[in-house]
Amino acid sequence: MAAKNGVDPKAVVDMLTQTLFPAPIYQSYGKRIAEATAPFSQNAIPLKDVGLFKKTAQQVESPTPIASLLHYLLSSNEGRV
Repeated sequence: MAAKNGVDPKAVVDMLTQTLFPAPIYQSYGKRIAEATAPFSQNAIPLKDVGLFKKTAQQVESPTPIASLLHYLLSSNEGRV
């Protein structure tokens, strides 16, 4: 989305990982997405993790609107490069 709007994807990742999300997972995975070295076809692990989170939340009847959206987005991007 950043590139389609004329913004350098690497600059977006730098801004997010150095301000809002300074965790290593965001830094490494975000960099791979910005450099297009982490194709969306490799969503198996994030999709599994979000699925487990949603399943756990359902067991305690806790709503997870953001996790549901993320699961949908990861699922809809499977197989895309």
